[in-house]
Amino acid sequence: MSQLILNWELYEEKIDNIERYCSSCGRKVIFYDSLVRRHNANGKNIYKYAIYKCKMGHTWNKIMNKYISNKSNSLSDPNSLENNPYLKEDQYKNEGIKALKINKFSISEYSRENISRIDIFIKNHNYKIRLDKLLNENLIDISRTQIQQKIKSAQILVNDNKSKAKYIIRDKDKITIFV
Repeated sequence: MSQLILNWELYEEKIDNIERYCSSCGRKVIFYDSLVRRHNANGKNIYKYAIYKCKMGHTWNKIMNKYISNKSNSLSDPNSLENNPYLKEDQYKNEGIKALKINKFSISEYSRENISRIDIFIKNHNYKIRLDKLLNENLIDISRTQIQQKIKSAQILVNDNKSKAKYIIRDKDKITIFV
């Protein structure tokens, strides 16, 4: 049995803002990206919007992406999922979205390779995220409930100590996962 050591750099990009006219406020104001995204379709096209809000709570929808609607029912055909224009996004300017520059991984894959322990060192961390949420976003074969159970049973440690699922990750923390 062996040990795997990973270094994760966590950081948050700055939130995008745009100065534009707000018809509800009656003047030019700054709209901030709320980090909420939505889709809307008109029969021919599907649009992806970013929801921006001014300080009074008024919204403006910025078009992020446009897809061409597929007339066939390709969602029911698993062989055509990669060809479905709804599921394949074009590149768009990705401003203001929280970014974790981490490669997602599978615990079961490492257990097959006889790795018994994974140590994750957190670097350059500058925003709040819970332990269970961070692991849930980056472990592809385990649910958040299973992660919380592993934290309670001390199969996941922070700085070699038992922790809680709601623990807020800090810079230079070490997360240990026993596979």
